Amino acid sequence: MSEFENNTDVLMQEEKQIIELSWWERVKYLVIEPDKTMEYLSEKPKVLFPILVIIFGFALLILPKLDMLRTFTQDAMMAQYAAQGIDMDQLPANIIEIGYWTGIVTAVLIPFITMFMKSTIVHIISRISGGKGKFKAVLSVVGYGYLINLFGEGIRTIISVITNSYIVYTSPAAFLPDAAQGTALHTLFSTLDVFSIWYLVLATIGLAYAHQMSRKKAGFIVFGSWLVMVIFSVGMTFMKIKG
Repeated sequence: MSEFENNTDVLMQEEKQIIELSWWERVKYLVIEPDKTMEYLSEKPKVLFPILVIIFGFALLILPKLDMLRTFTQDAMMAQYAAQGIDMDQLPANIIEIGYWTGIVTAVLIPFITMFMKSTIVHIISRISGGKGKFKAVLSVVGYGYLINLFGEGIRTIISVITNSYIVYTSPAAFLPDAAQGTALHTLFSTLDVFSIWYLVLATIGLAYAHQMSRKKAGFIVFGSWLVMVIFSVGMTFMKIKG
């Protein structure tokens, strides 16, 4: 190999080097220049940070709403049992407390479980469709993208505390009347959350880098799998109403 070719290879390797980003820079560029963060994560996956932030972040955000959660749980369970013709006096005395703590655990763990499952699903589909990325890279880009959902939950928590309402929507569901809750339309509108769509866009960018595929293909995988879940959720709600 000639000296010129050697120098060319060295230059190409230098061009491929990714500039190191601190955790703060990764979060900052996620918002203002997502390509920079996602390209970095595809080359140098970081999974511990987003996992810890998601778990502890959602745990902290439930604290200001604990009293509202208790009231919401009690009202929801009483309404559910009343609709079934069951007297609350016939149930164990601690049934409300069990529902309350179940709500807390769900609020803390479901975001992480959801993020992990979404990473697994899009990774499997990407590999089947010819992608060559590693699961750690996908978990990293999806995990960082999911931080946007944590940001959205923070916004909703502030609104919740101000309005003293446990349920707050940042989706078209906010424009539906209270009577629409539990309907298929309400379920559909709830899935069109602003921060969820933002997350899907970031996940698309990240998946394109992680699996070295076009954004069109990555978008089809990310938004396609999300659309399947939306259809499933709406369908289950519709069948529940009909049943």
